[in-house]
Amino acid sequence: MKESQTFILSPEERKQLQLLKKRLQQEPAADYRIAVLVKASGMNRTKLHKGFLFLFGSGIHAYLLEQRLKTAQRLLKQTDLPIKAVAVQSGFKQEK
Repeated sequence: MKESQTFILSPEERKQLQLLKKRLQQEPAADYRIAVLVKASGMNRTKLHKGFLFLFGSGIHAYLLEQRLKTAQRLLKQTDLPIKAVAVQSGFKQEK
């Protein structure tokens, strides 16, 4: 985003983005399709993406990937689960 541009989020939009970030942290394996996130947040796709990036310095997809990798790392260290189970529980679903 250019420095000359101002990005404005209402208090409610900030709250929705904070809730989304918390949800991504707590449930990284859930299915996060952009259409569902847009509907849940009450923001359009552009505002959701730019707002998340503005507040947290990372895009939604990059942040979710980071959370999924952290979950997989924790499960590999703390459990005896097979790698495939760790992958599924971390949100890395097998492509069909």
